[in-house]
Amino acid sequence: MLLTLIATVAEAGTRDQRWRTLQTEHFVIHYYQGNEVAAERAAATMERAHSRLAPDLGHSPYLRTQVILTDDTDSANGSASVVPYAHINGNVTAPESMSVLESYDDWLDVLLTHEYTHIVHIDTIHGVPRLVNALLGFGVLGKVWPPNGAQPRWFIEGLATYEESRLSSQGRHRSAQFDTMMRMHVLEHGFQPIDRVSSPGTIFPNVTTVYLYGLHLVDYIGTHYGHDKLRELSHTYGGQAVPYGIHRAVSRVLGVSFEQLWKEFELDITRRFEAQARAIRGRGIREGRRLTFTVASEASNAFTRRPFWSADDRMIYFYDDDGHSNPGIRRISSRGGRLREGVGVGRQGQSTDIERVVEVQGATTGSFLPGGKDMVFEQWSLHDLRYAWNDLYLWHGEHGAPNARQGPADTEQLTFGLRARDAQVAPDGRTVVFVRNDAAQSRLAFLDLHTREVTEVAPIERMQQVYTPRWSPDGRKVAYSMHRAGGYRDLYVYDREAGTHTRLTADRWLDITPAYSPDGRWLLFSSDRDHVINVYAIDLATGRTHQVTNVLGAAFDAVVSHDGTRIAYIGASSTGYDLGS
Repeated sequence: MLLTLIATVAEAGTRDQRWRTLQTEHFVIHYYQGNEVAAERAAATMERAHSRLAPDLGHSPYLRTQVILTDDTDSANGSASVVPYAHINGNVTAPESMSVLESYDDWLDVLLTHEYTHIVHIDTIHGVPRLVNALLGFGVLGKVWPPNGAQPRWFIEGLATYEESRLSSQGRHRSAQFDTMMRMHVLEHGFQPIDRVSSPGTIFPNVTTVYLYGLHLVDYIGTHYGHDKLRELSHTYGGQAVPYGIHRAVSRVLGVSFEQLWKEFELDITRRFEAQARAIRGRGIREGRRLTFTVASEASNAFTRRPFWSADDRMIYFYDDDGHSNPGIRRISSRGGRLREGVGVGRQGQSTDIERVVEVQGATTGSFLPGGKDMVFEQWSLHDLRYAWNDLYLWHGEHGAPNARQGPADTEQLTFGLRARDAQVAPDGRTVVFVRNDAAQSRLAFLDLHTREVTEVAPIERMQQVYTPRWSPDGRKVAYSMHRAGGYRDLYVYDREAGTHTRLTADRWLDITPAYSPDGRWLLFSSDRDHVINVYAIDLATGRTHQVTNVLGAAFDAVVSHDGTRIAYIGASSTGYDLGS
């Protein structure tokens, strides 16, 4: 299908936040002008969520829930509260590639179902607490005492994450990345005790721990004791005059002590993931050598992403944020570094020969211009004093000089308020392909490095989400991963001359992070098609797919060296994400 191109300049106009309101039977949707499509979808999603959650959890909020849709950031997130009144905040931007939120069939559906579960759950109030709210807050201050809001966070988030998955075809309960985290805990660290889960800041995946363990615990209750017990727990706790009584509520509803419940849960999870590990080992482990040893801090999830090779293949560059130092692009010898005991913070008592290249605000994708000196990357910046959007930058470096520091003298901003990410420079060094985010959808775009003109590719459908475009060796085509209606996440190739898109995969698996081999014969990508994220390769001549890695953790973001003999990729362990080759 021939698509037209939209020519623009490399600077987005200032967007005024003109608010509009859409009202339904149970919700009031507030949104920016220009996000009408997202608002209409949100209204339908919220009413559908209400029709399913209110009966299941046995409660319907008395007043309409206020829903505020924002589009002032390129990060995916949301929040909900019933104090002083029921309200939800949601970013319409979809999650980035390899986000823990990436498993979705419809982003707004998963997001708003999750947040509305919080509303229905925490708004369930009975007995003395209801009387107190009526006397002190109703009509004046709103709600002041919702007992369910004092439940352990792993139960609050676990219930919402459970419902986001139960009421959709995706959600984090079907996420191979979520399974990776739990599997590696079971295999390496051992199942976490309840005190660790309740204080998640000290071990990977840190703040995600409450979602991870909470999801599996709630699912265990729903599966083994009955889904109706979750509703009963919500109502029992919601009527307790004395807060923080999760043990008492569990014993009353399930007929077992909380300690016994946790032991049953641990045994079930351990058996499940040990069986999965045996199946993986039975196929034969195929993995590279681990080059970095990152350990997450209390505020970070050990975020390592997007490796790429130096021109001579001697160094591997990657983005790293260990939570202990400023995030940015690092490099390490492709043959690994030295390990030194007790040196360096956040490296499990060890430090490798990792060199800082450029410090970057926010996760980024780096790409060298021919010659390996200058680099294009994206980073977060404040646009018009109101918008936390990504833009493209050009770093004038010296092949990633060790201990370099980003600054006005060596970094040039290429776009302004363009919401650009996942950039890669063309083989001829003239053009940058990237993803352009806007109003709950994203599309391919190209930046001419000489004229700074931006050309956008018209979307295939209205709510598509495009990820990680990568050039073919001849610079004529771009492979990318795209999410489209129905929850499909497949690989496509865009031919710039013909203006056509070719779909390479069409299945229910998550096919992500494509990368060409230097000879153009193979297209590498990662997929969860065996329920574990592994690297695969498509023979572009025959269309046949081969599995490259077979790991216990995960393998993604694979990229082939220039000589075609090695791949660098990101792997997963119980301590976080690290570079392997």
